Amino acid sequence: PLLERARNGDVGWKNYFRLIALVNNDASHVALSIMSYFDPLVHRMIAVVKRALPNAREEELFWCFHFLTGSLTLALSRTGRLDRVSGGLCRSDDLASIEPRMVEYCAAGFRSLCAQGDRLPGEKTSGTSRAASRSRTST
Repeated sequence: PLLERARNGDVGWKNYFRLIALVNNDASHVALSIMSYFDPLVHRMIAVVKRALPNAREEELFWCFHFLTGSLTLALSRTGRLDRVSGGLCRSDDLASIEPRMVEYCAAGFRSLCAQGDRLPGEKTSGTSRAASRSRTST
């Protein structure tokens, strides 16, 4: 819905999304206060994703949320950086091209990280799991 609003909304929505991107990347007291209003929505989103990925560790769901919001706010801020680094091949204001790619990218990230089970991302599957390591060290 955010990408649709950004694509079809007026200039006010473009400015709103730039403001959200700024606030999302600011650790000041004011920014934290503003973002706290969104926290209940984040928890609702995590609960919905948890239903879709019931074996996902909550920690991984929050990391995925973190990466999703970073990607989303950068895309919605339309800074023009993508235009420059791609030599014009891609345009940061081409939300119709961004949307399907972002959905695919973020969904793959959620599925991959959340399928790790008890393994840390990048940890070898042939090695001992963290749960086994923890049980050995706690005895």
